[in-house]
Amino acid sequence: MPAPSIVLNVHGGVVQDVFASDPDVEVTLVDWDVDGSDAAHPNVVAITDSLGRTRRAYVSPLAVEPLAELIGSDVETAIEVANFVGC
Repeated sequence: MPAPSIVLNVHGGVVQDVFASDPDVEVTLVDWDVDGSDAAHPNVVAITDSLGRTRRAYVSPLAVEPLAELIGSDVETAIEVANFVGC
């Protein structure tokens, strides 16, 4: 059985899309770059890290699309070119 494949499409430092060979997979985003964000936002949580510091993160589930949705997209083209050059 082949390993599952997950493709994250990131643009401007933000995850735009998630594609997976198993669209039932659950993907959760944990973004530590929340400086200047609304601390009262329901997805912003505060934790105490392993060094005892309080840190904030934005935590949210991400919708997952089947890999077939990549067909004909710029993301598919980038993956194909990267594989061509030996990545």
